[in-house]
Amino acid sequence: MDEERLSRYRDKISTITKRRDNISSWIQDRDEKSTLAVYKAYQEMIEAFTDLFAMILKDMGEVVEDDYTNIENLREKGLLDPEQEGVMKESNGLRNRLVHEYNGLEKKIALDSIERTNSKITGVLEEIRVWIGKQ
Repeated sequence: MDEERLSRYRDKISTITKRRDNISSWIQDRDEKSTLAVYKAYQEMIEAFTDLFAMILKDMGEVVEDDYTNIENLREKGLLDPEQEGVMKESNGLRNRLVHEYNGLEKKIALDSIERTNSKITGVLEEIRVWIGKQ
């Protein structure tokens, strides 16, 4: 893998790590400002993940499709296990709802889901790091 491509991977991983940590420190504050900050951080984190998934598939020589199909393809390729696939699909669905339906969300349910999935994505990130290290 060339240095420019590796740099793009590192940038995405940095965004994910930074936003994961932001969410962890902000999520306990349930005021409106903190909630909106958590929503935005979560959106950015999951978008960085889906970008990484597309990059990985492209670098594997696979066809890049929609986010959900890309997640399924990475499980089929052995990069994600079934539980990680489920977490990433759930996270992507929540990200879509956050982007399009701020006012239609139940705040407590959304924040509880963010908190739960945020704690599980570290394993996904580690799988990506291992894959990159092998390239």
